[in-house]
Amino acid sequence: MIALITIFVGALLCLYLGIKKQESFSIPIALISLAAAMTVTVIQLLSKDVWPIEMKMRAGGMMLFDFSSQLFSLLLMLSLFLILLSLKPVKMMGADLLGLLMFSLCGGILLSGFTHLVMMFLGIEILSIPLYVLAGANKKDSSSNEAAIKYFLMGAFSTAILLMGCAFIYGGTGSLDLEGLNKASYMMGHMNLATPLVFSGVLLILVGLLFKVAAIPFHFWSPDVYEGSPNRATVFMATIVKAAAFAGFIRLFAVGFGELKEPVWMNAVIVASAISIILGNAAASMQTNAKRLLAYSGIAQTGYMLIAFIGLDFSANVWNLLIYLTGYISATLVVFTIIDILDSEGKASDLKAFEGLGVNNKGLTFALIVAMFSMIGIPLTIGFVGKYAILTAAFYVKPWLVVAALVGSAIGIGVYFNFFKYAVMSRTDKPLPKLNTTAGQKITVAFCTLVILLIGAMPMIIANFKELFF
Repeated sequence: MIALITIFVGALLCLYLGIKKQESFSIPIALISLAAAMTVTVIQLLSKDVWPIEMKMRAGGMMLFDFSSQLFSLLLMLSLFLILLSLKPVKMMGADLLGLLMFSLCGGILLSGFTHLVMMFLGIEILSIPLYVLAGANKKDSSSNEAAIKYFLMGAFSTAILLMGCAFIYGGTGSLDLEGLNKASYMMGHMNLATPLVFSGVLLILVGLLFKVAAIPFHFWSPDVYEGSPNRATVFMATIVKAAAFAGFIRLFAVGFGELKEPVWMNAVIVASAISIILGNAAASMQTNAKRLLAYSGIAQTGYMLIAFIGLDFSANVWNLLIYLTGYISATLVVFTIIDILDSEGKASDLKAFEGLGVNNKGLTFALIVAMFSMIGIPLTIGFVGKYAILTAAFYVKPWLVVAALVGSAIGIGVYFNFFKYAVMSRTDKPLPKLNTTAGQKITVAFCTLVILLIGAMPMIIANFKELFF
């Protein structure tokens, strides 16, 4: 709670600085508030004064910042910290827009710690509404305006579906808190007291959340919004929004509805996962725009993350999802930082903008290759560790889904090879000159690359950490 309040105060200060036209102080204020919030969270984790969600439920409360919530919150805060760190002062967004990013992060933290469906709804809205504005921040750009309108319409539509699902759930169970839903799902799962109204509500909520994570067939807004939105808004959607949605996803379905026998939502998740992996990678292989390629790639990565819900051990599922999200976010931050650097040099976000990158920018090229290897799941990267953990857990439940995931990964090799082809293998008479990078951008790229390689080469680090707390 202290971390959430700290970020909220930082957001208010950024808005105040925007009103006073003192925007040069906004980035430091935001970074300081995020650093303070992360410090508090780490101290709470090390104190072990938190519990796994399946071991403790706060009766009558609407929020519970337990162990899993703290970990997800820490990942969200660190992601935004790195995003802001990579901002170029000359292209710094207004302090008001920066404040909106901070407010959106507050929604993500609420979504990771809710114990009541009302708080889930509020978390989603606080997370989404600022992004409707941020997507259209480039007012003179028609594609940015189009992205904002599409994102708003699809967001409103998915929220309406989710809210309808909550109403059905309340009508069928008489409860909106996770403790009550857990008891109701136990009754329905073990005593054959299931009702069509509850199952309909579960499926509607599932559809609403699948919209948020851009899983097929609810993905159609994602490529256009990614392409048209400013880089900072796009990377926020690709990382923090997706991670927050999955935090809420696992909290609701693994805890609130975890006792349903042969739950109908699981079959829907399995189908969405398989289709997202295969078709997402297939569509990505046909893209020439880097941001659209990453949008379809993100859809495929969503499919892999959905597989994390299929394993039998809930604690392991949470852990595997966190590992995969860490790898995905790290790789995405590397690629989007490079795209932003190229954009500041007057380059378009086309794949050809990467042509000749490796001649004079060895460090950035190495980081890009490492990020692509992690996306594919090459050994000695965190992407391999995450994929292996998720697919191993799912193999004992749905072996055919693992085969589909491996087929999708094979297709994905061709997708990410495009970056390698242009950056390293291209023969051009005019290679990219030495690109101007800020200290913050260097730190972001270096930190994310280190995370990918360190955990990939020494997975015992996270294994020891898991044993310490679980």
